[in-house]
Amino acid sequence: MDEQKNTNEVNTDEILEYPDFSKLNRVNFRKLPKDTISGILKSHFLIYAVAFLVSLAFIAPYAFCSQDKWQSISMSIGASGVGAVLLGYFIELAAKYADRKKYIFSYNDSILMIYRNLWEIFANRS
Repeated sequence: MDEQKNTNEVNTDEILEYPDFSKLNRVNFRKLPKDTISGILKSHFLIYAVAFLVSLAFIAPYAFCSQDKWQSISMSIGASGVGAVLLGYFIELAAKYADRKKYIFSYNDSILMIYRNLWEIFANRS
């Protein structure tokens, strides 16, 4: 009899998933983390900035020198680099926004789950 009671308690604990509220701090939802610049990590921002400057360096000879074959090639490489940097930056911003939104929905779902469990316990009395 005691063994059956112990297995029922374990199963009930395994079924109910309780959120870890120590990780969810409502105050920090609107703040950006401290190690970010313009919404992305500092190291990633540095990579984007260096790639952007290198791309601009490839574009510069096309504007100031005579336009022969090599300047045209460097202009093409530089222009594609600028586009790639901007695309990478905006993709990373979108991914960060999606992660933040997922974090907030997780918090809201955990609160809703507590409400649902309490409703099941107290509202469904016989």
